[in-house]
Amino acid sequence: MPENMPTHPVITATGVKQPLTLVPSAPLDVYQVDAGLMAQFPQSIGDSGVGTVVAVGPGVERHIGDQVFGFFFHNEKEKGQQVYVTAPDHLFGKVPPGLSLAAAATLPTNVITAFLTISDKLGFELPWPRPSGFSSKDQNIPILIWGAASSVGQFAVQILKYWGYTNIIATASPRHHSKIKGYNAKHFINYKDPDAVTSILNILSTESPSIPLRVFDRVDSKFGSLQHIAKIATPPGSIVAAVLPVVVRSPSEKGGVQVSLDVTVTGEASWMPGVETHGIVSYAFEANPFLKYHILPDIIPGLIALSAIEPNKYREIEGDSLLERATTALDTLRSGQVSGERLVWKVWTESEFPQFKGYKEAFGLHMDYYLTQHHKHPILTGLDSHLRNLSNYHGPYCHSVMIKGMLDYINGRVVEHRIKQSNFKFSSESRLMPMCLRTKVGGAEIMIHFLYPNSVFPEEEYVMQYFPITLELVLFIDFTNDILSYYKEFCLNDETGNFVANFADAHHVQHLDVLRYLTSYTPAVTKSAYEQLRDSPSLLALVRNFTQGMIMLFTAHRRYHLVELFADEQYLPPYNEDA
Repeated sequence: MPENMPTHPVITATGVKQPLTLVPSAPLDVYQVDAGLMAQFPQSIGDSGVGTVVAVGPGVERHIGDQVFGFFFHNEKEKGQQVYVTAPDHLFGKVPPGLSLAAAATLPTNVITAFLTISDKLGFELPWPRPSGFSSKDQNIPILIWGAASSVGQFAVQILKYWGYTNIIATASPRHHSKIKGYNAKHFINYKDPDAVTSILNILSTESPSIPLRVFDRVDSKFGSLQHIAKIATPPGSIVAAVLPVVVRSPSEKGGVQVSLDVTVTGEASWMPGVETHGIVSYAFEANPFLKYHILPDIIPGLIALSAIEPNKYREIEGDSLLERATTALDTLRSGQVSGERLVWKVWTESEFPQFKGYKEAFGLHMDYYLTQHHKHPILTGLDSHLRNLSNYHGPYCHSVMIKGMLDYINGRVVEHRIKQSNFKFSSESRLMPMCLRTKVGGAEIMIHFLYPNSVFPEEEYVMQYFPITLELVLFIDFTNDILSYYKEFCLNDETGNFVANFADAHHVQHLDVLRYLTSYTPAVTKSAYEQLRDSPSLLALVRNFTQGMIMLFTAHRRYHLVELFADEQYLPPYNEDA
């Protein structure tokens, strides 16, 4: 890492390190900044985010290059709103294919809060994986979600629907009713309606008289939700859960935010005897051993993959610096104007941290293959699918060489592009590098290993017969290309930065000297390959046919202009691009 990289903790055996790309802001951030809630200043804030893994300990499942979301809260080094975060592996989940990082940033805190509340506090069964035909004995218990359109409330309704709990009464602003209806809630109440409590009581008395109900309060307001809920959740055996802290006065009210940490919320309203109340702290999910190790790595990605949940709507906060974006997000939350969405923002940009630019570019061209992300062009999408499907036809050795060869090719082409852009010349001290670059940009290893489908040449039997001739065939392909494309590249197009030019620069010789060497050396390496295969007639016939076909390709295809070059001599027949 360059010396001016931000510092970050040493990776542990079970740790994962990532530079955060996007983070969400949450009401807890405001409570910590404005009310000093659980804060020891100077205090870092934020408990979740998304980014790309750059280092892992030896005992973890994540890999360098994985795009992950995470929920971080143990200590300062795990706080979300900083450039780097280092945390245990179980606090990360892999971003599902096709999901944007901004959308993924809405998942960890909110899904964990909803899942923990529904399963551990309200007592509903949420077995994972969900068994086929699962049906709970509590399926018809009435459930009230106060604040169903909040970012956590949306996930709560979706999770309940997936496990078959649909007897849901949802309070939300009317503008969000259609969305919550799509999540399969049964009844919708405008929480601002003065008759909201009466309407809910009428529904319960008609459909579920005297039945204990479960209540999830996601507004978490002493006067705006809990005191209303206390009038509704009156049957003995009812359970009420509210996410802490309880808001006594909101940030938008005169005097600013005031919160209560009554962990049982019993003192926030007058509850009927027999009603059970719980305060929810999302970080407590680790007390459940199954949730600790499965909610982030397995359950959340799995629910997204099954389309059982969808991410929250999000609004990206802009700004010229990390401080400006963070401050704008806090001010937006304080205003009380955030409804039915999450605020997300970039932790860093290339203008702020130019040292990250090379890292980003190095991954940018080929990481989509590795990370199973959607590509921006259908050709790349098709190539990605083809590369993965090659394992159906080739053994693991050949398949891995093809993948490696493709990544080498992409990176080699990036280097060639930069050579041309910068007018770079290889010095005499870098004599080996033109050859190193040549083997990357030729794609020869990929072509060679297409020759050995596992059904014809099983790797167990043949790999040690064709492996020894790999370099000979690579050089045959690369040098044949250099010889037969020289006319096109230099005489017609005046191209630069290719092997003949690079080799000539590094060795202080003329282009023709390089060509003469290649025309004598290439037949020699080809002959060597033939001789090594003399005891394997099937492979020898294959390789002979391949080398002849490669030469024919150059002469048959119009892009090399060889028919025109030898027009007077008439060495070559007319072009036949269907050959």
